[in-house]
Amino acid sequence: MTTTYQVYFVADGRTQVREDFQADDDVAAIRIARVLYDACSDVCEAFELWQGRREIRAAQQPHYASARLSDLIEAHQRVTIDREEAISQSKGMIARSRHLIATLDAIKSKATPTS
Repeated sequence: MTTTYQVYFVADGRTQVREDFQADDDVAAIRIARVLYDACSDVCEAFELWQGRREIRAAQQPHYASARLSDLIEAHQRVTIDREEAISQSKGMIARSRHLIATLDAIKSKATPTS
């Protein structure tokens, strides 16, 4: 059963963007949130992860500190890429993240078949 989680990106001391996503459990949600945060980390200084009214202390868990898209299972990669696309198309300041744009460009170039 999947659950809805919310990741809040913080910049200039306040929440800039909220993204909702589905994950199987807290561990998967933490990994997805860390990858999303990493993609936007050039324009935000922190993130918070919530499941409803329950805060999940993801940022304080060092064993999840270096999450990469390739570390996620395929289903979670799809969720992450979908949310990265949504962030990049939003009107908020996070959408201007150069790291996010570069991440998405790299993903697209790998997905494009070469002749």
